[in-house]
Amino acid sequence: MNLFQFPASDMDFIFSEQNKPVQINGIDGNAILNIAKNYIITLTPVKTGDIIEYNQKKYLITTENNEIRYNKYYKAKIEYCNYSIKFKIQSEVKEFDAIIDSKTFDVQSNQYIELPSGKIIVKIQDNSDSENIVLGNRFIKMGSAWKITGIDKTTKGIISLICDLDQFNTSDDIENEIADAFLNHTYEIIINNGDALNMNVNDTVQLNVTCKDNNAVVSNPVVTYSTNNTSIATVSNSGLVTAIGSGSAIITVTYQNVSDTITINVASATRPMAIVGSDTLNSGYNQTYTIKYTDTNTTVTDKTFNFSLSNSNASIVSKTSNSVTLQYKADGTVVLTAICNEDASMKLTKNITCSGNLW
Repeated sequence: MNLFQFPASDMDFIFSEQNKPVQINGIDGNAILNIAKNYIITLTPVKTGDIIEYNQKKYLITTENNEIRYNKYYKAKIEYCNYSIKFKIQSEVKEFDAIIDSKTFDVQSNQYIELPSGKIIVKIQDNSDSENIVLGNRFIKMGSAWKITGIDKTTKGIISLICDLDQFNTSDDIENEIADAFLNHTYEIIINNGDALNMNVNDTVQLNVTCKDNNAVVSNPVVTYSTNNTSIATVSNSGLVTAIGSGSAIITVTYQNVSDTITINVASATRPMAIVGSDTLNSGYNQTYTIKYTDTNTTVTDKTFNFSLSNSNASIVSKTSNSVTLQYKADGTVVLTAICNEDASMKLTKNITCSGNLW
């Protein structure tokens, strides 16, 4: 019986009468399941690789139907997860619902063929945990140890593991079916950006790290980032470094029980500055000139300056760290120079006309 041959109203009635409570990737839902024909109908969008739990059994969606029936129903093919397998990944034991088979489907002959003795294929959900499974990983099932010799990710949502029969070793926990349970791990982490980075204020850079477990590169490792000075450089949970202020900060990246560091050197921000004041200095009047940031027209207070005049057409009456007051002495021009005490390469000048005429 094809449920989708009914009118929409009949389908709604059938679904309301025959649906069963299920969990889709751990979330409660409802569905019609035909275990004999290996399909499921839901009101919730499903995709290849989703895990369906019904009546304390797990099923893997192996094929999804992209066509939405009656604008609300989703249909997909399911297969029973006949086993659960355990891997020790990054010192943690992860368990996966799995379909284990000694046969594979041959497209050319359109039939299943037996694999050679001592070989099996394992299908599991593709998720953040299973992405860390690599060639050479081992598991225990059916009273034997198995070793991954091939990984196939061509089907989106599903990882197929090609496995060969292996021998038990002294690090295996046979009773609890955990291969390499007692294997000692040597961890390593390397920041690939080098030992130090030079940055300017507001610059960002993404740190790139490589983590290893017993010399094997770990995919999607869980690492933590920290900085010893947030006023100079910050770092996000994903390793994005942002330069905040001038100075040096040390970023530490930790994986398991090992760490690596990188020094972030942030240069002082260069903002446009100028000597602000009248272009004319008249007889009988004193004129004050101030160092200001031209982008905000605010007085520079984070630097100090030494002032000087190019000739005696004017004289310095008084001065502070960021301003100077001049007095007219003779007609002509004079150049006012300000040199930063913290950075002698920072030099500002202003041409001033000295005039005895007030009009």
